[in-house]
Amino acid sequence: MATGFSEIITNHAMNFIEDVNWTEQLQENPAQFFRAKSLILLNAIPRFNRPYNIREYLMQYTEPQYADVYYVAEETATSISFQTEKTGYELCSAGIVITANGNTTYTPCTTHYFPETGEVIVEARDGKIEAGQQIEIDFYTDGYFENDLTQTQKRILGLCMAVDWYYAFANTFLNVANLITDKTFNLRSPSEHIRVNTERYRNLESKLSSELMAYEQSCFAVQTVAKTTFPKFQ
Repeated sequence: MATGFSEIITNHAMNFIEDVNWTEQLQENPAQFFRAKSLILLNAIPRFNRPYNIREYLMQYTEPQYADVYYVAEETATSISFQTEKTGYELCSAGIVITANGNTTYTPCTTHYFPETGEVIVEARDGKIEAGQQIEIDFYTDGYFENDLTQTQKRILGLCMAVDWYYAFANTFLNVANLITDKTFNLRSPSEHIRVNTERYRNLESKLSSELMAYEQSCFAVQTVAKTTFPKFQ
């Protein structure tokens, strides 16, 4: 059986990534969430580099499919139905997008999607959808590794994702630049904030290195006992 990207993301990577934004994004817009995180997963595969040819094994995958559609409500209603012409997707999420004073807000809606026809029914969770409001509809079909990965392989892939995520997070502009503070945003110690994020990344990187070494040794052990051609992935 194949191993879906979404399983790696939710069951393994999110165990290492302590970011409430991930949980909120998954709840608000699952289709968009998996679209974004699947790219992080694909970029993290090269970190899984022990034993020497495991990457060739992992590079046998089918990429996820995704799309998005924007629709402007023609009238005020509690629910609206329209044709998107996007058929065959596994996930569909919709929400109202409002931009005001340079800020954009996304309010998730209850969504009913018919993959055979591409029809979508969007229902406001509170109140109504006002005429002229823009609705964003996101579609996603999961990518998958063609090989049935073991629990160890899944865990290491999740850890690879976490290392990549914290590396990017620790090096964002807000974490390396002098931070502007005011009454609404004030870090007691910007340098401490940077240190904590950098330390988290280094700890995860060290953990990944240790687990890759242990995994490689287990593959050698299996080869020695079974007397098969290296490597036999476990």
